[in-house]
Amino acid sequence: MDFKSILAEAEKLAKPTRDEERLVKEKTFWFIDRLNKSCKGLDVKIVAGGSFAKGTWLRGARDIDIYVCFDYPKYREKSDNLSDLLEKCVKRAFRNYERLHGSRDYFRVKHDDLVFEVIPILAIRNVDEAVNITDVSLFHVRWVKSRIKRDKKLADQIRLVKLFCKANGVYGAESYIRGFSGYACEILTIQSGSFLDLLRNAKNWLGKKKILLDPARHYKNKNE
Repeated sequence: MDFKSILAEAEKLAKPTRDEERLVKEKTFWFIDRLNKSCKGLDVKIVAGGSFAKGTWLRGARDIDIYVCFDYPKYREKSDNLSDLLEKCVKRAFRNYERLHGSRDYFRVKHDDLVFEVIPILAIRNVDEAVNITDVSLFHVRWVKSRIKRDKKLADQIRLVKLFCKANGVYGAESYIRGFSGYACEILTIQSGSFLDLLRNAKNWLGKKKILLDPARHYKNKNE
């Protein structure tokens, strides 16, 4: 089998099947609807985020990010209380859940074979309004989706990068892994344009103290 065939096979392994995609979507919509009903009285909007929303999730992945977006004008002065407000909703909707510590505490709920992470954020209109780092999360989703919209092949290339990192034990930014987060994989792939180009570029990183990543072209040169 030549290298091109190996990559084509890897793409198939990385991409969720149609049935898998349909089932995960159905369960995610059910979860959002159930949580929405328990959040009556709060001015929130609930949406899926992360790799699932971007269309860059790997086959077999079972972690889904759910963002509960609190109205900015109403809750911006209550940023520290969002987790407590959300916990009441989660508790009403689901019997078993975990509260996990983060820059804002968030919640993990297991349903069937999926694990939902429910994250409270402020529904900001621009990044300058962010009170907490998690508030910009949906901007990540929009940006990645906008790049994939320009180049449909990017989603498969991103999955290849994630699969490669996973196979080498460096997929995940958790402290016990110290690897590449899903979003980091997406940025690196978009910067390089493809999985193979990323590998070629990565060869030049060795020994360098600083690597410039600027896929949005904010800077004119490396010294700016």
